[in-house]
Amino acid sequence: MADGGERQLRWYQGLTRYHWLVLIIGVLSWTFDCMDQRLFVLSRQPAIKDLTGWPQREAQLRPDIEAAVTEEVRAAVQAGEVEAAAQEEEVEQRVRERLNAVYEEELRNKVDSLGDIVTAL
Repeated sequence: MADGGERQLRWYQGLTRYHWLVLIIGVLSWTFDCMDQRLFVLSRQPAIKDLTGWPQREAQLRPDIEAAVTEEVRAAVQAGEVEAAAQEEEVEQRVRERLNAVYEEELRNKVDSLGDIVTAL
């Protein structure tokens, strides 16, 4: 048993300079590893869109899709299915959904064609 006169050291009071150095290096490497993973996640989607040429393709497709969706929403407002106040939001939502569907289909086709090329090799 410890005497009442002995003072208990806290966990960090017995560490040498070398221990602190190892602790700091470990903390920094873990922090930078997590930051690296987060940067990869943040840059993945824009990088894939740029590699597939999606911004140019979207600029070509958007006017036609917006025109078709605007007509659909206008007909839905006249039929009472959509409120007039929510018309713009409905148009934006439907345009986004259609563009995402086209993007997914084109990306799937490119991946399939890449698979065919790899298989042929």
